[in-house]
Amino acid sequence: MKKLLPLLVSLFPLAATAQVAPGWASATSLPITPAFAIQPSYAVDAAGNTYLAATFRQSITLAPSTALTSQDSQFGLPSQDGVIAKYSPTGSLLWYRQLSSAETDSFQKVIIDASGKVVLLGLAGNGAQLGTTTFSTSAFGSVLTLTQLDAQGQVQYIREIGDATLMIPASLASDAAGNYYVSGTFGLDATFGSFSLSTITSTGYGLDQFVAKVSAAGAVQWAQQGGRVQVSSTGTATALSHLVADPSGNVYLVWTTAPTAGGFGTVSMPAAKGDYDGLVVKYDTQGAPQWAQRVGGAGADIATYAGLDSNGRLVVPGFSAPAGALASPATVASTVATTGFVTVLDPTAGAAVWSRDLQATMAGAYRSMTADASGNIYLAGHFKGQGAVPGKSLLGTSSLDALIVSYSSNGTLRWTQQSSGTGDEIPVSIALDGTNRLVVPGIFNNGGLFGSTALTSTATAANTGTPFVAYLGSVVTATRTEHIAPLALYPNPAPTATTVHLPALPVGTQVTLTDGLGRATHCQPTGTTLPLAGLAPGLYVVQATAPSGERWTSRLVVE
Repeated sequence: MKKLLPLLVSLFPLAATAQVAPGWASATSLPITPAFAIQPSYAVDAAGNTYLAATFRQSITLAPSTALTSQDSQFGLPSQDGVIAKYSPTGSLLWYRQLSSAETDSFQKVIIDASGKVVLLGLAGNGAQLGTTTFSTSAFGSVLTLTQLDAQGQVQYIREIGDATLMIPASLASDAAGNYYVSGTFGLDATFGSFSLSTITSTGYGLDQFVAKVSAAGAVQWAQQGGRVQVSSTGTATALSHLVADPSGNVYLVWTTAPTAGGFGTVSMPAAKGDYDGLVVKYDTQGAPQWAQRVGGAGADIATYAGLDSNGRLVVPGFSAPAGALASPATVASTVATTGFVTVLDPTAGAAVWSRDLQATMAGAYRSMTADASGNIYLAGHFKGQGAVPGKSLLGTSSLDALIVSYSSNGTLRWTQQSSGTGDEIPVSIALDGTNRLVVPGIFNNGGLFGSTALTSTATAANTGTPFVAYLGSVVTATRTEHIAPLALYPNPAPTATTVHLPALPVGTQVTLTDGLGRATHCQPTGTTLPLAGLAPGLYVVQATAPSGERWTSRLVVE
């Protein structure tokens, strides 16, 4: 029973053609037991390897003959441990690291930064072991930690970056310079490096969202708080936040908030639209809040991710429920009919550029997104029963089917692809690898079907699932019909410690440097040079966009 790298931009004119959805090239279930009740975090590298970060209690099996057991707490009960595991595209376990102490240890979020490092946000107690590295803290209980490993799983460091009476880690992002940004929820008093925050008032205390910047070496640079929700004796509903940073270090906090939540520093909370709204707050490179915007309508609107497209615009996917249908933003009953949404916002002041819905008769939601260097957006979500996106009808099963939807930069539907099977298939992430395949990690139960590939899960109960990773065939990213002219760069190839000279371009032109994973590593107004300091060697795309819409592009080899 069911419950529950981009293709480099061409240097030649492109003709408009019908977009054909890529088929499912392969899919594999990850050999992990027991089934997850707490959703893991995923990241994908250029080779298509998947990194899974999770939290477990008592025991977990990552692969045949690879079983882990959590350490007992000081009270003799199993404590909570964190684990990071790397799997090949065929689902083979390549390596793992367990974070374990007698306190609560966890890995909440994993990312791959621009240099290829594996970076994790979580909690750790004094004496926690991570491989051969021992973590120490003078604090009582567990503290907020930032962990960095190389691609082979060797620990570079594990740093204490925060401590609070109540601390819930949520999200992690990085910029082109190698700085990290973390977010979460805290209550009462908190310290982040040398920065002290508090939610205590004369009438009680609340729960705040925090955002902090951490250097590449693990030192806290600034910390901010906001969005206070007053604690109630009957329970306080809050949701995990999401972060994304642009190449220059402007950072966007995306969160789901109640109508009564407080503002962020000097930025007041916009007027509420419904029961719960998606909320976007922009911070500049120094940590000063710039603006806040709500996303949603009259019902409950839950923001599930924060991403940027190649034009630097913020992309917020999520789902909506009717007014009064949700008791909290973190709890959605299986009987609640939901619809998906995606909203694209301009980074200057947060104005909505376009928004598209995912209609479904029983359940619909977008969970994650990625974008390519041509400005196309790829959404990962699910739907149940009959559904529709603008311009196309969808026919699903009586369970949750995975759904991948691609839109052009102006919101035109390009294609859709979906799974089927006897169980729920729920994507929770999506990324482009170095061969231009879309990689879709998620969880499923009972039986899943991705094209001709059938998967069987050990999970049969609602709200649990076996991890899977599915691969779509290489995607065609170019959809524009306008002429895209060559961009003259020199030197090319260029050393990493130099600058590249740009030709004369119209005033107001924006220049973007994108790496092989489709990530914008540098953005700047037009100028005479493009700095390359700090970039990893590899193949990049330089794209210049004039205010008129005229575009120039070139491949750039960094040595």
